[in-house]
Amino acid sequence: FHPILQIEYHSFNQWSREVRALWKALVRDYLQTGRKVMFDGTILQHTIGFLLERDIFEEDIMTYAKQVPIIIAPLEPMLIYLTIGDIERHIRNLYRMRPMSWKNKIDGYIQRTPFGQKRQISGLDGYSLFAQSYKKLCDQLFKYYDFRKLEIDVSYAQWSFYENMVLDFVEPWL
Repeated sequence: FHPILQIEYHSFNQWSREVRALWKALVRDYLQTGRKVMFDGTILQHTIGFLLERDIFEEDIMTYAKQVPIIIAPLEPMLIYLTIGDIERHIRNLYRMRPMSWKNKIDGYIQRTPFGQKRQISGLDGYSLFAQSYKKLCDQLFKYYDFRKLEIDVSYAQWSFYENMVLDFVEPWL
């Protein structure tokens, strides 16, 4: 069960109502069963990124995103936020390291979103603009969210070290 990807997007208000109802149903289900829940990208990527791609006003995105912690609070959530210090440099590195098929996929994707169409952006610069806007929103929400959280800057690709940080963080929960 994924609370966000269960519905089609028609309008922001309808989407927001339906997603909040799905969050509430998910919380009820997990509280009744006593099972623990771990989300992968649901709080930020599948919501904030989804809404930003559709060029929803930042104020509306933030209003919605600030309601989610209230709904899921009974689950005693934790948030592990993988971030990158210099997002533009990181994206430039990705463009250098990845195959042309990946670059074409990203370029075409951003160009087809309402976010890209409104700004008439594409390519590396377009993807960088989107990623910077997305990171800005996520950084604000990470600071706002009042549950147990861990921020890891993954700029240096020290994956064994990051994995140990995550394990130490979640171990009391397991």
